[in-house]
Amino acid sequence: MSRHLNIDRLPRRRVVIGFTRQGLRPGRFWIVLEPEEPSPCLRHPGFNEDLEVTVKGLLRWEGLPRDIKAFPTWFGPSGFAPFIQTRPGMTTNRTFAAKRGGITE
Repeated sequence: MSRHLNIDRLPRRRVVIGFTRQGLRPGRFWIVLEPEEPSPCLRHPGFNEDLEVTVKGLLRWEGLPRDIKAFPTWFGPSGFAPFIQTRPGMTTNRTFAAKRGGITE
């Protein structure tokens, strides 16, 4: 995982991201991002979540607007990125929701 992190883009504070996958194979996990060492967790890490990402066809982010805006910059592309293509006429949708400020896109 650390290979795909843009360490220089991470906040200087600990950030806890909770991921919820809904649908046919639901699941839950967390990533604790600390400049010294990021940690994936299959159990709740015991810290408050700064950002919640829900995947159910669309991605939905909940958290402070600054974290929602910065989230895509924290991770670099996966090794699979060059092989991912969309079908002709297919569009991608992103939904952003902030706990504070009510930001949606």
